[in-house]
Amino acid sequence: MVSGADQFDGSGDAVRLPKGMGLFSGTQNLSVEFWFKANAFAPDTFYGTSPILFQARGENAWMVTFGDSASANALSPRVNQGGWATPASATGLQTGRWYYFSTTYSPAGANNWKVYLDGALVSQGTRTGAVAAETTLNNQYGGSDETGIGINRSFNGAIDEVRISTVTRSENWLWASGQTVQANEAFSAYGPVQAITTRYAFSAVAGGGGSVSGTAAGDYLPGTSVSVSASAAPYYHWSYWSGDVNATQAGQNPLSLTLDRNRSVTAVFEANLTAQGVPEWWLAGYGWTSAFEAAAAADTDGDGFSAAQEYLAGTDPTNATSSLRAQLGLTPLNNALLLTWTSVAGKTYRIEQTANLTQWTTLSAGIPATPPLNTREAPLPAAAPVFFRIAVEP
Repeated sequence: MVSGADQFDGSGDAVRLPKGMGLFSGTQNLSVEFWFKANAFAPDTFYGTSPILFQARGENAWMVTFGDSASANALSPRVNQGGWATPASATGLQTGRWYYFSTTYSPAGANNWKVYLDGALVSQGTRTGAVAAETTLNNQYGGSDETGIGINRSFNGAIDEVRISTVTRSENWLWASGQTVQANEAFSAYGPVQAITTRYAFSAVAGGGGSVSGTAAGDYLPGTSVSVSASAAPYYHWSYWSGDVNATQAGQNPLSLTLDRNRSVTAVFEANLTAQGVPEWWLAGYGWTSAFEAAAAADTDGDGFSAAQEYLAGTDPTNATSSLRAQLGLTPLNNALLLTWTSVAGKTYRIEQTANLTQWTTLSAGIPATPPLNTREAPLPAAAPVFFRIAVEP
């Protein structure tokens, strides 16, 4: 053993593993991995002189040997599945350098034998049938110490980090495993080591009337730059950002931030209004898509109320039968006045009276709607004339 690796001189060496370890039943998944460095290659005669790097169940199950039918500097799994075969190989190997070799087996499917070199897939093939069952022979690596075959199949070089798993390792797993070790002795560093565990949460959402786009919600490293834009829907405009922004940032669109803490922002949109305070979206709902100022001032249905007044009342500006109307009568006992008016759900009303049509006094306020009609009693006036009106409260 030199620097932690097993050294073999190509002359009768082998490392024997205990019998009956149950490394492989012949039918389950399998992965074999090891690092090796060859000092020399031997020619291949299949069962002749090709060196054995790993051997399972003697020579009755599978082995990894140097050499294939075309080249001595190839490394191949050889499998006994109703007859010996080489389903895949890693070729073009060189002496004097370390390789991370791995081969995987899956009992079913196409390309169920795969060969990887330094974590990359280099060859694959299909071999059907169960691998030969366990025998009483030894598992071993670095060569073969079988007696009676009259040949030397020992490896000339170094082997380290031998691993056998009854799972089929993925290419990503093997790549990561191979990148972990450099020259079979030290860990490799990929980029500077960072002791950063803090993450800052970021999110940007839109209020009603628009949408946001840009950096997705998530957790980011401190110092990460994020950017989002607000886009207004028709009949709306973007107004400002609320949330984790300062006064200057609140008025910027697009908004760019550097994450120095958790940040959550909301794009605030406001409706476009006419001079009389009528939202464009409300007028658009009744068919107006332009000339909104004129539309708000017009009495399109001829009921005596402009569209702006009907917006406040909650009535339909295109339907003459939909408007705020009031009637004045007497209670059944004729001891009080009875006011009746059309009402709309969600509205509140106020009753006012006057004797001169210039100075109005509130009799009752905050009256909730009871659609389709509201009624309210008022005391009989002591002197005439008296005028009443119903007002929609904002």
